Amino acid sequence: MYCMYLRKRQRKYKSYFYCTMSKSEIILSKCKNCPKRQYKAIKDIPKKTKALKKKESKRFSIIQEDMSVCFFCGNEAESIHELIGGINRLKSIKWGLCVGACIHCHRLVEDKQKIKQKYQIIGQKAFIAKYGKELFIKEFGQDYTERRCKNDKS
Repeated sequence: MYCMYLRKRQRKYKSYFYCTMSKSEIILSKCKNCPKRQYKAIKDIPKKTKALKKKESKRFSIIQEDMSVCFFCGNEAESIHELIGGINRLKSIKWGLCVGACIHCHRLVEDKQKIKQKYQIIGQKAFIAKYGKELFIKEFGQDYTERRCKNDKS
């Protein structure tokens, strides 16, 4: 690690080190032995808010009874997957469009668009069976079955 005052500059296409504290050009070894050397403070990664933690702790599923079992392969679930993610992730949590998933299946569903669309349609059908199509369109803004039909034609 280097000092917070150390900068790398160029003059006539040649690189050199510059100390902003002493305001002069320096050699890197001189910076390492400097008694006034200071390191940059490391910032913490922002943590989830209390409100988001509370919502995530109360996740439930209208599709699956036991969320400790992977919905996709039947193994032990290590995480919870929201079937309709992205901007609608919190709405999926609110309405119970969550299922248990093992790490392998969770990554597979997130990475493969066709598999993701298949399970979005399953989530939509379960939502419509419980709450109705009008509420689904109002909440999520689109019909995933119609979107898939348009993609299949092209």
